[in-house]
Amino acid sequence: MPRRAGRENTYFDMGNIEVRLQDNEAKRSVELSHGDKLVLRLDSNPSTGYQWQVASMSGNVLDWVEGPSYEPSEPSLIGSGGTASFGFLALKKGRASLKLIYRRPWEEGKPPARTVVLKVRIK
Repeated sequence: MPRRAGRENTYFDMGNIEVRLQDNEAKRSVELSHGDKLVLRLDSNPSTGYQWQVASMSGNVLDWVEGPSYEPSEPSLIGSGGTASFGFLALKKGRASLKLIYRRPWEEGKPPARTVVLKVRIK
């Protein structure tokens, strides 16, 4: 699995592009400019044991700079769902593919409950 770069908050701040993938979406495409920060948000509920993981990241044009982080939708309700977030920096022109999986870490060998693929084009 890919590892996050150790350079949090060192992006160029050209622009933040937010992509929120809904439960019924498995694939999506997005276009960025060099220096943009892609903020990917996914529905999540860690109280069930499931968590989002970056399974693969191809292309060498993105840098994983933040996340995963989690924000509950109802902080006062124990066990309520919320949003997991990841941040990626657009390093240079090209194409990349991000694959994220939603699974319980201890259930190795079992298919993920959800898989999403984001195709990225950096201009």
